[in-house]
Parts: sequence; structure tokens; C-alpha cells
Amino acid sequence: MTRSPIWTAGPGVGGSLVEAGEEVSAGEGLEVGVPPWLSSLPQEPLAMRKTAAHTALTRATETRMPHQVSANCKGQGKDAARDAAAGGLGPAILTRMRIRAAWVLPFLIMTVVGCSSSEVAHNTPTAGPSSVATTPAEPGQGYAVGAKPWGVALDSKAGRLYTANEGENTVSVVEASTLSVTSTVSAGSGPSAVAVNPTAGLVYVTNSFSNSLTVIDGARAEVVATVVVGHRPWDVVVDQGTNRIYVANADDSTISVIDGTTRQVVDTLMGVEEPLGLAVSPGNGKLYASSGAGVVKTVDLASGQVVATVKVGDRPSGLALDAAGGRLYVANMESATVSVVDVAAQKVIASVAVGDVPLAVVLDASARRLYVVNSFDDSLSVIDTATNKLLATVPAGRKPWDVTLSEDGSLVYVADSGSSEVRVLTATELVH
Repeated sequence: MTRSPIWTAGPGVGGSLVEAGEEVSAGEGLEVGVPPWLSSLPQEPLAMRKTAAHTALTRATETRMPHQVSANCKGQGKDAARDAAAGGLGPAILTRMRIRAAWVLPFLIMTVVGCSSSEVAHNTPTAGPSSVATTPAEPGQGYAVGAKPWGVALDSKAGRLYTANEGENTVSVVEASTLSVTSTVSAGSGPSAVAVNPTAGLVYVTNSFSNSLTVIDGARAEVVATVVVGHRPWDVVVDQGTNRIYVANADDSTISVIDGTTRQVVDTLMGVEEPLGLAVSPGNGKLYASSGAGVVKTVDLASGQVVATVKVGDRPSGLALDAAGGRLYVANMESATVSVVDVAAQKVIASVAVGDVPLAVVLDASARRLYVVNSFDDSLSVIDTATNKLLATVPAGRKPWDVTLSEDGSLVYVADSGSSEVRVLTATELVH
């Protein structure tokens, strides 16, 4: 299972950055920092309501714990507008996106409403294991982890879940049987994806802001190495057979190859523009990489060369490989689809419409089910891979960012970035 989006290193859309407090006339362009995978979306006001304002509110409110939100809401609308005008909507990795000055008003309204909502949430008691109550219509149950989990992975052998918490630069170690956090491990800046090697008992976490990979001993919950990789590492996969770890470095269009024993970079693969997602085929020496250019490329690991390119949907991100069935499933963020690729024929054989901005996918090959998290409409889609038909789309918390499965496929684990939870759903409750 691989996962999703990234900030693009592509060129901006022009215009100059407006200084804080500067007067802006009607129709004049503003540049506001947003993640590049958002900046490629259509730039109409509705899209902006889902992108720049959405991202700003996320940074302004949801990266804080509830008590911090209450303490910092006063004057937040003015501060958020100033931050927007200065391009300060988050960490330095944010790039620029052109918006119209007229769109700032809805942004301010949403900021104030966000403050009011946060105040209500802060003063309203909640019960259960989660800090956010589950509505009756929403399947599953949320369990609190670190702030803003962007990645989730399961070590079924050890019975532990791991979440990469971008909001606090940590990794949560979660006992899978109880869904309780047993340890919190410091990572680098902006942990975004996580993968495990159950054989070695090691956990690998990409740090997208500090350009590194954190290696954690899962049993001891301790960092054993930090490996410098390329610029903006976003996804990571492990080939257990060769004990190689592959890291997609989106901003410099490279893939780092790391020896699992020495924990050193032994090769750097080229030829994939802005790699956003990875999948490795055990035993046949092939690596698949989704590219922000709208293609999936196949890399021959023996030669390090790209040997095939398949056009898929717009802004492909997460990948899931069915090696036995010869199928590759691709989540296309802008297209709101999943492409089904015949690996042998190197062509798309089906395209399935899903929710808004699908980021990550995970496959249960034995049950012929593919699970897709759709971040912008807070949902999880289920696809029948035998027919390539959509079976269901259900609520899945707030801003689901990543997804994984229990070994037997009975449980679906969703990293809910917006609520700082792992949501656990049973496969049987998703499709009736």
C-alpha cells in the first residue's frame, strides 16, 4: 500500500507576493501559499474555497489541540488574512497559488466560523476513545493518535500500527488489539508516509520538510537511524525480499534506494517527474511510480531505467499492486477516479469514479476489494476488483489521508488527518 499527494516543485502561476497590510484592488491577483497538489486544481472560486481557504483553516486551527484552539482564536480572522496575504499559510514548503482578491472575504468568513466551531467543540464534553464524536451515520470508530496523521501502516506480525503525525513531527505506536497509543517517537520535520518491514521489525518514515527518512526499531520504539534522501520525500515502500527501501522525492524527481542493512543510500533512480506514489513488485525486479505529470512509470531495478509509461488520470498519487493478478490500481487526485492498469499489457483497462481528491488506496486481493480514501469529501470508496465497479462510498471521518488493512482484511484502518485519529472500520459494514 502506498500513498498519496505532495507539494509540487513545478513553476508558479506568476504575479507578485502581496505584503501584509497592502491594499489590493478588485480583480487584482493575490498569491497564497498552498500545497502544490492543491495548486494544480481548477482555480475557480469554488475550487479555492476547497483549497486555499481550506488549507489556511487547517493550518490555523486543526494543527492545534482543542485547548490551544480556544486560546488562540481571538483575532484569528485578522491574523489569518494577514498570513494569507504574506504567503504564510504553513511551513516553508508551501508554494504559491494565484487567487482573486474577492475570494478573501469568504476565506475570512470561514476562518471566523472555524473559530466559533472550535470554541463550541472546546466547551462541549465528549465521550469514548475519540476526541471527536462519531455520528450514527458514520461507520467505524475513531481512536486518538498524534496530531494530523498523514500516514498509517500495520505490522501484523508484531500487532502494531504506526501513524506519521505531520502536525507534531512524531510517530504514534499503537497496540492493534486495543487501539491505544503505547509510545510516541520523534521523527523529522513533516512526517508524511510510513512503511514497515515485519521481518526486520523496522519502521520507515519519510520527513517531507527535512528531506530525510527516519528508521525506527518497532519493538523498542526508538530511532536507530536518520537517512538523508532527496527533496520533499513523500512516499516510501519496502521490498522485503531484497531488503531495499525506496523513497519518492517529489521535488527533485528522484527515487532514493536504501540498503536496509547498512541504512545507506546505494542508488538514486531518475526518469520519473515528481514521483508521488510507489509500489514494488516482489520477485520480478520492477518498481512502479506515479508521476504528477499524469502517468505511471515502470522502473527496471536491475538497470535503473524506466521501461514503460502509461497515461492515467490527472495527478495520480497512491498505488496498490496486485502482483498475482497483474493489475495496478492508481488513485487520480484531480480526476476523482481510480485507473486500473493491466501490468503486462501496459494499458488502462478501466477507470472507476470515486470521491473528491482520492489520495491513497489499499488492496484486499483475496476478497477482491479496493479501498480508496477521498480527502476532500471525507469518505471511503469500496471497489469490486473483479468487476471494476464501485460498491459503496461511506463517511470516513475528517480529511482521511491514508488507509491500510489488517492481515485478514477484516479491518480497515484510516488515518484521519482532520480529527487526529485512526478510524477503524469492519469490512462487512462497508458493503451491505
